[in-house]
Amino acid sequence: MRKVIFFPGYACTSKIWDETSKIFDNEKCIVSFVDWPEKSLNNFTKIEDFSNWVEKEYDLKDSILVGHSMGGLVAFNIAKRNDKIDKLILVESFLKTPNKFFQNLYLEGTSLKIKDKINTMLKKESKYYSKELGPKLKDLDLTIELEELGLDVTAIYGQRESSSSVKVVKNLGLDEVYHKYLKIKTISKSSHFPMIENSEAFNKIILESLNE
Repeated sequence: MRKVIFFPGYACTSKIWDETSKIFDNEKCIVSFVDWPEKSLNNFTKIEDFSNWVEKEYDLKDSILVGHSMGGLVAFNIAKRNDKIDKLILVESFLKTPNKFFQNLYLEGTSLKIKDKINTMLKKESKYYSKELGPKLKDLDLTIELEELGLDVTAIYGQRESSSSVKVVKNLGLDEVYHKYLKIKTISKSSHFPMIENSEAFNKIILESLNE
């Protein structure tokens, strides 16, 4: 039976996957939705600290890892350093630090209810994190490591205000040589939290990606 493990992003909890969890009611999978350990987070100063914790807490053999934002970088790091992982799905995770096109949490037209849900979560959870971690999540370039990974990787991004997948892909800033290592998919009417802003489209793409 397939195992799927979902990682939240920085200052996020497993609640971001609430709508996604419903799609597994009729799927034959063992699904885990990770919450980062609040009591330990102040000592997590780099991505490797999150990866070490995951490897102690979860059986990763033949797993599909799905990570949002920083959680995707954790999943990428885990996949990079062992051969247990079956597939990797990145959600709004950037192997190169993104430009201004991606510097927004949600669309202007997103409902106040959703905006408040996201803002409240981020404000509450951010206080647990080490101040040393933030700077290490910037100025990244993991593209060479992507080439060396040798794994099936899908990357999912919100389209922002654009209706063009081409524009989204262009703004990722990846040299075309690296496109062959990524299956890039985009979701309309969403930004950094596509699983919340456009859960129906997101869930469809997740199931499609899991079954490819």
